[in-house]
Amino acid sequence: MENIQVISAQDKVEKISKIVLWVLIGISLVVMALFLLIGYDTPYEENPNFNDPKLTDLLLVWTYILIAATAVATIAAVIYGFVNGSNKSKHEEKGMAGKAGVIAWGTFVVSIIIGLIVVVSLGTIIFVVNFFDSQDVKLKGEDTNFSVNKNSAGAAEHFFKQQESSALLFMDMLNTMDSNTSEKESTAYFFERNPDFGAVALLSFGKEGFFFDKKIVNKKFFQKHESDASQFDALCENESVNLRKGAGGESFVVNTTGYFGFASVAVTIPWHENGKRQALVFLTSTESLSDNFGGGNTRLSHSSCIVNAKGDIIVHSDFQAMQRNDSIAKTSFFKTMNEYNDSSRQFSFKDEDGTKFFCAYQRLPFGGLCVITTIKAATLYEGIGNLTRRNILLMVAILFLAILFIWLYAKTISNPLKALTKASEEIENGNFDISVKSKSHDEISALAESFNKMSKGLSERARFRGKAGSKVLDGDAENVGEEKSVTVLYFNIRNFAALSQLLSPQEIVGFLNDCMTKMAACITRTNGTV
Repeated sequence: MENIQVISAQDKVEKISKIVLWVLIGISLVVMALFLLIGYDTPYEENPNFNDPKLTDLLLVWTYILIAATAVATIAAVIYGFVNGSNKSKHEEKGMAGKAGVIAWGTFVVSIIIGLIVVVSLGTIIFVVNFFDSQDVKLKGEDTNFSVNKNSAGAAEHFFKQQESSALLFMDMLNTMDSNTSEKESTAYFFERNPDFGAVALLSFGKEGFFFDKKIVNKKFFQKHESDASQFDALCENESVNLRKGAGGESFVVNTTGYFGFASVAVTIPWHENGKRQALVFLTSTESLSDNFGGGNTRLSHSSCIVNAKGDIIVHSDFQAMQRNDSIAKTSFFKTMNEYNDSSRQFSFKDEDGTKFFCAYQRLPFGGLCVITTIKAATLYEGIGNLTRRNILLMVAILFLAILFIWLYAKTISNPLKALTKASEEIENGNFDISVKSKSHDEISALAESFNKMSKGLSERARFRGKAGSKVLDGDAENVGEEKSVTVLYFNIRNFAALSQLLSPQEIVGFLNDCMTKMAACITRTNGTV
């Protein structure tokens, strides 16, 4: 009896494909394990609060390789399914074999539908997760931005308060000196202990302008910065309107970077002595403060600056902005900040180019200064964007893998059906000596077993039916009559009636089977019919 395998001639290719698939899965697990175990908790050097996992590039490269491999495999499966199952005319020519191609094509369509369901499900999950993650990132980013602003404001307030206290203490000390020698020693000692001071002056103002009551210049300071000390007089002359505010009882800070070529400010504070209204003016470097206000002090690149009440930039990480004496007075967020008129707040705004920013500010209790910290919304959401792109890539990879898995599983259904279809075609052509082998233990296997029983029954029926019966079934009943010389064997078992009285029913059946088996074997060997 001819045997038809349930698994087609593609077994070898499919087995190799499965081996390759398991190898890819194994490598993926190894890569993921290495990624998680080797330095996953390694902190960023710039900011230890954030992790800088190692082998991230390896994981991403392997993900891209998986996507490419699964894409090629899926496209190949599509082409194979189309070639073997989509040509209707070929199906009609092949008859039952063509129907098997339709079955294969149908299973692939089902795999595509299931894959699309997987994509929709994963896409929905990714959208929901990213939505809530973006809200969390926004809250954390705003909180971090506000904290950075608070820390920057604290550093700025400490700096200016310390410089003010040092200048006031120095001036008080000079007023108590009795000799020029003591004044020179005190001045040298002061500038040695406070190297950021360039000059300290006491100004009086009249109707015609101002004049110096006292002026002490730190020559080493200007030599260090390769600047001209005489520019201090030009500064006081050009900024006399702002410096006069000190004599009026108001502190004020002026950006002097453009005068001297390095980050510096001039501070004017009230000074009252002997009933005279004077202004104490001192020049100090802000380079140490500017370094702390850079755009790289955190992983998220917050940028802080200090402006005065007029909106002029006093301290900024961008040296060119200070040298140009840039102002933010006309910007939308400065106007919004003045509308709120409170000590601290955080809000979002868009600049002239439409770029969205998050802005936090805090006013200092000194000279009308305000510390402003901003961060681009795109920078804040950059991590979410990267995560979304990676999730989409993983979703595509999962889609291709799902289609591949479903395709391989569908083959375990379509191949047995193809074999049963081919066997049915053989029976249709009159070949009843055929059976289908099944390697599984499922419903398909039960169907194959039933088919084999049917095939065996049909084979026995065909073998025992006579030539006349064959002609009747073939529609050739007119020539049924035929004369032949035959031998007919008729036999009877002696004393069977008496014997049946002595034996049990089971023994009688066994006795008859033995007799009939021996007789039927002789008749069958000589091409007889029982």
